[in-house]
Amino acid sequence: MRTASMSELKHTLVAVIVVYLVVDFATDVAQANAALSWEALVKPLSIVLIAGALWLLSIAQREHVGAAID
Repeated sequence: MRTASMSELKHTLVAVIVVYLVVDFATDVAQANAALSWEALVKPLSIVLIAGALWLLSIAQREHVGAAID
């Protein structure tokens, strides 16, 4: 895998972590015999927060690259 910059490598790493967390949560839900408690919402909440931070970072990166071109 070849990356153009360090920020692209960071973005890919965080995306892989998000995918891992989604798969881990899905397997936890599939293996649960009973109803999940409210504490089980911690993992999906963290997935949403990390994905949101990744989205914000990608927007900031695009604006930074756009400003460098102008």
